[in-house]
Amino acid sequence: MERSSTPPPINPQSHLLALCDYFGISPMQVPTPLSQVLQVPIIRSGRHRPTHLLALRNPDPGSVAQMIVPIDSARYDGGFSSGAHRLSEMYPPSPTTEELSAASLMLRVVPLQVPDPASMPLLLIFGMGFETNPNTMGANLLPGAVIGEFPHLAEMVNAMVKWEAREVTARHNFISGLWKNVLATGFQLPEIHSVIESARGVAGRAYRIQNHHQLQRQKSREG
Repeated sequence: MERSSTPPPINPQSHLLALCDYFGISPMQVPTPLSQVLQVPIIRSGRHRPTHLLALRNPDPGSVAQMIVPIDSARYDGGFSSGAHRLSEMYPPSPTTEELSAASLMLRVVPLQVPDPASMPLLLIFGMGFETNPNTMGANLLPGAVIGEFPHLAEMVNAMVKWEAREVTARHNFISGLWKNVLATGFQLPEIHSVIESARGVAGRAYRIQNHHQLQRQKSREG
């Protein structure tokens, strides 16, 4: 099969950096031990300040926090509906949300279990309304060569099948993880929801086709 140019991989760290930039704060490493309140460096002035930090971990038994992400609880409650109570009601920011100086904030840390911590920053950017254009989400998940074939599913899949197998697998895994987060968090934006679901269908089909071709080649060599 003819190979097309494989696009650069999705970089989850860039989504975390973008999310922190909307709030004008510096990204944080997960401290050990993880405390209930953390001091957050402010790197620039801006209209938005976070009210909480989410300590994200996956559902595996014994897992620990893998990522610290900032949120605004009102924006979060508007974009997600997981749980019986609103996050802002369960974890009020006062009195722990304090601007200590022009250089830092003290924020409450909220533990949150999600299927795929790595893809949550991207979902939070859209769920909290910092980005609203469905096309922007699409461009974060699939490159132009694939999106350019929309709405023809077979052509979109064919464009992706020609990539190197490692990138098809990585992209499939990222989008699948993002989709699981959509379902687990009660993500509320239907247009963005639809884009993620469509990208999942394209990436999943390309992944299965490549696996089938690989299995056929293996059988041919063994036969």
